[in-house]
Amino acid sequence: RPKPSASSGVAGPCSISTSNCCLTIWSARHVVSRWRACAVLPSLSFGGAERIALDLLSEMDKERYAAELLLMSGFGELLSQVPEGVPVHVLPPGRPGRLAEAARLSRFFKARSPDLVMSVIRSANIRCVLAKSLFRTKVKLLINEQNSIVDRLDRQVRSRLKRALLRRAYGLVYRRADHCVVPSQGLRREMLSRLRLRPE
Repeated sequence: RPKPSASSGVAGPCSISTSNCCLTIWSARHVVSRWRACAVLPSLSFGGAERIALDLLSEMDKERYAAELLLMSGFGELLSQVPEGVPVHVLPPGRPGRLAEAARLSRFFKARSPDLVMSVIRSANIRCVLAKSLFRTKVKLLINEQNSIVDRLDRQVRSRLKRALLRRAYGLVYRRADHCVVPSQGLRREMLSRLRLRPE
């Protein structure tokens, strides 16, 4: 069982593709040596995205990747399922808010110097992108989007103008990642047409 530790801690256009495992996309094209890879999660509470991240860490080729896990706000029920040998870090507490959390992420990435940062949950995606772009953090960032942003906005935002502005904002943010992986062709088409991401 890993022992958690507290740690302290410019973007190009994002490409998008579909895969059941984002690791295969990255390793097939970008690995040149043993990379330091950092997976970022809000916590290890029970959830599908959390399990995806743990599966990703367990399937990584240890000869190619030195993997670690960063939790933004605590541990959770899945802590015991972190693969053996994967260090677990917890982002130091501080002011709430996306920008403040992105700043702490940036400090962590600059201190640990990962070659690849992976995020599989939307809230972490946004903060990692802000850490990379606003705070000039030089990392390769791979984000994973499991659900439709457009459907969520259509359900929760009544104003058409506000929905349009939020779609544009999501598109601007996600385009700052280096790569975005989605689970289906339908979601890929939506991300390309509605958020205007770049196809791979």
